[in-house]
Amino acid sequence: MGYSTPDQVRSALSSAWEEGVITNTAADMDDPHIEEAINSADERINSYIGERYVTPVVPLPEPPDYPDGLVFLSRDLACYFATLTWRKSKDLTNDDPVARRYVDAMALLTLIARGQASLPIPPNTGDTGNQGAGAPVNPYEGDLFGTRDFDLYPPRGGWDRWARYGR
Repeated sequence: MGYSTPDQVRSALSSAWEEGVITNTAADMDDPHIEEAINSADERINSYIGERYVTPVVPLPEPPDYPDGLVFLSRDLACYFATLTWRKSKDLTNDDPVARRYVDAMALLTLIARGQASLPIPPNTGDTGNQGAGAPVNPYEGDLFGTRDFDLYPPRGGWDRWARYGR
């Protein structure tokens, strides 16, 4: 689940967007393509804010799932990535609204990374607590495989005898 949704991205890309209406923008892309753009946006966000905040950000138990600032960043970056895909990586002009939103989002991400702006999410204290799978545990006691299982020891009689049998 991304910080933003395909419908939020579509609404930002075209004010005329509604189901079944062709807008000739990236809003016309199908959900998997827009979700890919959202994933790219969220990974970019996580890479910028990961030093200061716990990432990925865990959604709140009730709507809205994420703070508005995080949703806006995700949405605006996803709009840019979706538009690049839609336009087949043709560059956007500086006065394009999607490009302007991208520049603003990246400027805010930079400020957050530098500690000059903040988000209302838990800080990264370096203590992972119970997060993650923890240390690996081998439940098997004994030797599952021995060196002979991988032909690492010469057979009885030495390597010459072993070679005679075509091994």
